[in-house]
Amino acid sequence: MYGERGGPIGLARLPAAAVLRAMGRGAVHSRTVLASVPEATEPNDGWHAKVIQLPATRHSGRLPDKENDGQWALYGPVSFTASYGAPVSTPEPSGSMPSEEASRRRRRTVVAVVAALMVVAAAVTLVVTDPFSSPAPSEASIDNHYPISYATVQRQTLRSRTEVQGTLTFANVGGSASPTVVVVPGVPPSSTPPLYTALPSPGQVVRRDQELFAVNGKPVLLLYGNVPPWRPFAPGMSPGADVAELNANLAALGYGTGLVGPDFSPATAAALAKLRAAHAMPATEQAPLGSVIFEPAAVRVTSVDATLGGPVSAGQEVLHVSLTSRQVQIPLDASQAGSIAVGDKVSIVLPDNSTTPGVVSYISHVATMSPPNGNSNGNPTVEVDVAPLDPAATGALDQLPVDVWITTQSVPSALTVPVNALVALSGGGYAIEVARGATHRLVGVTLGSFDDADGLVQVSGPGVRAGERVVVPGL
Repeated sequence: MYGERGGPIGLARLPAAAVLRAMGRGAVHSRTVLASVPEATEPNDGWHAKVIQLPATRHSGRLPDKENDGQWALYGPVSFTASYGAPVSTPEPSGSMPSEEASRRRRRTVVAVVAALMVVAAAVTLVVTDPFSSPAPSEASIDNHYPISYATVQRQTLRSRTEVQGTLTFANVGGSASPTVVVVPGVPPSSTPPLYTALPSPGQVVRRDQELFAVNGKPVLLLYGNVPPWRPFAPGMSPGADVAELNANLAALGYGTGLVGPDFSPATAAALAKLRAAHAMPATEQAPLGSVIFEPAAVRVTSVDATLGGPVSAGQEVLHVSLTSRQVQIPLDASQAGSIAVGDKVSIVLPDNSTTPGVVSYISHVATMSPPNGNSNGNPTVEVDVAPLDPAATGALDQLPVDVWITTQSVPSALTVPVNALVALSGGGYAIEVARGATHRLVGVTLGSFDDADGLVQVSGPGVRAGERVVVPGL
């Protein structure tokens, strides 16, 4: 600060207010402002001090309502208001005092015009020769000495992301909300009562041409397909999609050639006999109903409903199975469903705080109501499934709680700064401090979308340009 006659005048400091937080999204910085007034003048000499320059080294406070004619609200042991460019004066002391003595006291008083300046409007430039130098602190000169650093205003696509809770599990067959039930399609003919003689364990993975369970010592094999078995396979049967599935499996397993189409051909009969022989069953050219089960891919057993040694009956539930692929299931608030789409990329946060990328694979079109709990606030939700792009990074645990960052809004060509570059205003609003060499400019800004995942915020306002350096708290 300088007097109208051009001479420098004394400085005084006060500690800054506590660090504020902007909208709960991150710390914004506050620092001590230096200001000054004449220490002594002769009466009636025409000397006046004006607030014409304020260093941006340390500041906290609020933005004036108008760029050039606002009132600064100041805080400290001496509290008063001053207009930008207006003469600086002390408030009248309380109580009575002779006018001559009052005049003499006013001339000798050093006023600290300090503190709580958060921001200057976009047009106000704070010019300082060396904004970060100051004399050694003393009882009358206090500095917070908060370290600072710099970031750059970036023009980029800002993705506003929200963190939601999900469950890491295994994908269900056909994208269903729960594991698939495996039922006994039929009981192969037997001279003895059919009993379960082998059952898998929960967590066991069963692949094509492997035993899913056994009845009376004979395996029930898993084959791949989407059409459930509904009749026995035998020469002379009518063509059908189930026969086409059988042919495709026999060919994939190498039991024959020319196994194409929906017809049960002689090649099909020969290949089927080889399949049965490979599993120590009679090498017949037919497969009774219930001797094979079709699922779209390899399955993982989630639970076993049957009892080893228990009786077997047609239509009985034996197992619950899921696929082996990993998946995150999210009960997404229905109000957010319209902001995401299948194919959107997300970030999965695992319990050890490591992250792995994923992609939205399924969005339900049916909203459901669920009671409030840790994953839901009781509002309508829709199921959203996320497929990890690196399944191995997710481990092998089932029903594991995870967090997922989803993109709810994209803003192209947005000017962005770190959230901690914001300076919160006591009277409302925000600003950033632009640094150009030794010149610091405090610029009022309007906030747009936030990217909570990367700690970025969209800003706009006069004087905000891509490539500018802005002040952020140092480490």
